[in-house]
Parts: sequence; C-alpha cells; structure tokens
Amino acid sequence: MSFAAYILIKKLFIYLILNDFFKFCLFVIAITKP
Repeated sequence: MSFAAYILIKKLFIYLILNDFFKFCLFVIAITKP
C-alpha cells in the first residue's frame, strides 16, 4: 500500500470515529434534556 493511500485511510478512519462520537453526544444531549 502506498503512503498516500495510508494517510487517506487514516484520515477517513479518524473522521468516522469523530462523526460517530458527535452523533453519540447529540443522542445523549437529546435524552438528558428535560
């Protein structure tokens, strides 16, 4: 695998993790709001 492809996959992986974390935070906020 080339170095550029490795960086691209790494960025995509980090983006997916942050995206899921963001959705989770919104979900928690929606539940805990009175």
